[in-house]
Amino acid sequence: MGWKSLTLTGMGRVGNQTLTSQNKTVAESISNGVEMHLFEVFEAKKYVYLGVVNLASEPYQEEQLDDNGQKRQVWVFPLRLKENQKKILLPDKLIKMKEVLREKKVKKMADSDLENRARNARRKSSKRKSILFIYERDPYVTEFAKRWAKGIYQLCDQPAPYFNKNGEPYLHTHHIEWLS
Repeated sequence: MGWKSLTLTGMGRVGNQTLTSQNKTVAESISNGVEMHLFEVFEAKKYVYLGVVNLASEPYQEEQLDDNGQKRQVWVFPLRLKENQKKILLPDKLIKMKEVLREKKVKKMADSDLENRARNARRKSSKRKSILFIYERDPYVTEFAKRWAKGIYQLCDQPAPYFNKNGEPYLHTHHIEWLS
């Protein structure tokens, strides 16, 4: 995989998360002897095994949106692959496929839900090493920016000169602060 650390968001999809049940087990994994195995989903019901992980530092809480679009407190667990373990490099195709599926889901969202997700998105983009470095863009922010622009480039105030296969104006969003 190539990363030194990553984060796992705790269990519980609606409302504030508590440090009970599985969240407690993960938080106490150093002392309770529970071995944690990391899997990632790139396609529905298909899991890719990434290896054994340990807590990298103390769990902490942060504000995120739940499945209903409401702000709530979640537990975040910093993890890292267990030492002396071969890192798994994922094919770019898997990562791109996951991104395409997320983008399709986001395109179906109502404008108000999309705006809420974009305005409450994490401020820092994540990155992962595959066979290449790929910056994972937040699809809520990207789709919100495109809808907000209504097919007009902000810098030149001109309509998009191209259309995608669905007949929508083709706009490529850019970051105010460079990712790389």
